[in-house]
Amino acid sequence: MRIGIVDDYEIFRIQFKKILASLGLRDVQIVFEADNGADALVKLEKEKTDILFTDIKMPKNNGIDLLQQVKEQELCPCVILLSEYADFDYARRGLILGAFDYLVKPIEPDKLRAVWERAEAFLAQTQTQRENGENEESGRLETDAIVYCILHQGREMETLCDEAVCRFLKEPGAMVHRTLRLHAFLSRVHAGTAEAYPWIEALVCSPDALKQKLLRSDDAMIVYAVAKEYLLELYATVGRFYPAGMSELSQKAVSYVLSHPGDKITLTDLAEYCCVNNTYLSHSFKTDMGESFVDYVLRYKMQMAKLLLAYSDTPVSEIAFRLGYDDFKYMSKVFKSQTGFTPSDYRKNNG
Repeated sequence: MRIGIVDDYEIFRIQFKKILASLGLRDVQIVFEADNGADALVKLEKEKTDILFTDIKMPKNNGIDLLQQVKEQELCPCVILLSEYADFDYARRGLILGAFDYLVKPIEPDKLRAVWERAEAFLAQTQTQRENGENEESGRLETDAIVYCILHQGREMETLCDEAVCRFLKEPGAMVHRTLRLHAFLSRVHAGTAEAYPWIEALVCSPDALKQKLLRSDDAMIVYAVAKEYLLELYATVGRFYPAGMSELSQKAVSYVLSHPGDKITLTDLAEYCCVNNTYLSHSFKTDMGESFVDYVLRYKMQMAKLLLAYSDTPVSEIAFRLGYDDFKYMSKVFKSQTGFTPSDYRKNNG
């Protein structure tokens, strides 16, 4: 993040830099300092600046005049005003003219951090919108290719994942911006998959659940591994629960099961729905799925339980009810037999 600091008191600029350094922010580069608005304008024309911190009352062009010129010439997307309590009317005018926010002197570290985080998110969103405008067609095709591969279990999935994730991480800009754009891409893939197969949302977490994990790391290899693992998990989950090559009968049966997670479906119920006898459906199901109808339903319910335990605070009794179990103790016993953990232990280890 490239920043400029404008204030007519050198001692304030020194103190401000110390406070900024104490926050432990990543990718911060102070590209210029200035003691008045006129000098700042000259430096802004030479240095690409992401965030400008400027005092309001200064000689040779005050902060409000500087803000107007910066906005007119599009020299910096994010201007944060620094004001005394007595300058509030000026600060309010600055907000009307397009300042991102203002901070009151003396600067409090917590308030500076809060403004910084919001400014960072704003810049990432602005960058994403700009790139979406410039590369919308390319991004749509890339998203569509991966979603298609997930839905149809294409063999080139790993290659597509590598190319897509690496492209985001090799883009210019701060790591946090690249990570946010990658997160947005994962969200589009998840949404595209869920549009075709709504049941996937009960089996694989939303990318929002990974957002903080992604943002906590400035190591590109860690971010790469997390993002690729997520895409491959989407792919594998579709393959495990709705594999390619099923007969029309099995497709109909599996689709019904996946769309009724809380129902107590029996093979007889399903055979009646599919207009075939039990024996024929049981044979067809096991041939296509590689497991019995009962085992498939159990695996489906346990996967849903694992997701709810890991990514929500939903009580075990409520989870059991959602999955069609009348007795949550019985569900807990089944869960342990399938995973080796009680629901509470699984939540502690994975939550």
